Amino acid sequence: MSRSRALAPIACLLLAGPALAAEFKPMDYAYRAPLFVNGRAALNLVPLPAEVYRVSTRTDLGDVVVVNNLDEVVPFAVRRPAPPPEPTAASVPLPLFPLTSPGNLPGEALRLRLRSGSTSVDIDQPAAPSGARPPAAYLLDLRGLAEPLTRLRLSWPDDAPDFSARLSVDTSTDLVRWVPVAGIAAVAHLHYAGQAFERADIELPGVRGQFLRIAWQGVAPVVLTAASGEHRVRRPESVRLQAQAAGTPAGTGEFDYDLGARLPLDRVSLALPEQNTVVDVEFLAQLADTGDWRSVARGRIYRLAVAGESDLVNPPLEIKATPARHWKVRVAAAGGGVGHGAPSLEGGWLPDELVFVARGAPPFRLLYGNAAATPLAVDAATLVDLSGALRTAGRPLEPVRAVLGPPAELGGPDRLVPQVPPPDWKRWLLWGVLVLGVAMLARMAYRLAKNL
Repeated sequence: MSRSRALAPIACLLLAGPALAAEFKPMDYAYRAPLFVNGRAALNLVPLPAEVYRVSTRTDLGDVVVVNNLDEVVPFAVRRPAPPPEPTAASVPLPLFPLTSPGNLPGEALRLRLRSGSTSVDIDQPAAPSGARPPAAYLLDLRGLAEPLTRLRLSWPDDAPDFSARLSVDTSTDLVRWVPVAGIAAVAHLHYAGQAFERADIELPGVRGQFLRIAWQGVAPVVLTAASGEHRVRRPESVRLQAQAAGTPAGTGEFDYDLGARLPLDRVSLALPEQNTVVDVEFLAQLADTGDWRSVARGRIYRLAVAGESDLVNPPLEIKATPARHWKVRVAAAGGGVGHGAPSLEGGWLPDELVFVARGAPPFRLLYGNAAATPLAVDAATLVDLSGALRTAGRPLEPVRAVLGPPAELGGPDRLVPQVPPPDWKRWLLWGVLVLGVAMLARMAYRLAKNL
């Protein structure tokens, strides 16, 4: 056998090369929906509907893609919605009353008349003797605050002498029993060589008492003229979509639920079947990849009857967004369980946001539902910042809200079922040729060695 004939199989193998990767085909996706963009906006955003979660075959929504009129994939990302912006702190003036008694007790320095339902304090204060020192302590009325006090700001005359001093801060609800809330705080008012340094703020850990007492440590260096407080305004709650599922008994104290879609719930609760029920429960979600159950929340659920009013129910439990279709609830036996009937699962969720760049000509389309899909989305962190604006070298480009049209069938429901790939005869043929070529080379080597 000639050498050229022996090397022919190997040459054929090298010329064959690797198989080409599968091309993108829109018909590989089960459903489509039109995306209507606003004018010539480059960056667009649309929340994903529940239908996408019901059809998607992946928990990471990796079988979602955006195409233009030429069926070309455009840059897109799927991300969790940004939380509402943190509200700024609100500042309110606080009634300030000096305490001149040696013990710094309000009962000794002031005669107070507290009126029920009023936020004012009537004060009869003894006249201070001439040449008296600045008050050693002050009383602040916090009853007009609806939110916990997180910062206290003190004021003194602009021409006050320089000082650096320490204060103690205590809170009370009855002007008798006082509890420290901030330890020892420091304030200062200093000037030197044309420079000025002033520290008049005292951080507080969310004070909810009705009264506050601040007392100088040592001799009072200055007379306070006013005080104001800051409290955090509650961040507005995002409007969530609601999901509900009927419970199926699954054993003693256990109930199973099927939401029909992998919705990313971040609020969970139960609708109890009977009034005047208080139970401790555990919520579990089934992991899609392993089928195991993972505990996501524990809490107390209640439904209490109130005369002449609607039932008093617990607020939903806050959890990390958990994309799961199947849920389980375990009810503690203490307290008699949930009574007769099965509780319903109630959940709140925020849909993921689809952000895409309108490259090419419309109409743009959202394709989804492909058991064999390769994720084509870019990392959301590389496309947009935390606020959802496009990352550019210049000014941030804010996304414009797009509109998702009604869905329609594309490749059909068969695309949601994983397909068993047919035998790769080409690969087996190439391996056969390779093995045959190696065998022929081994035979040639053996014959050459035998003739030597």
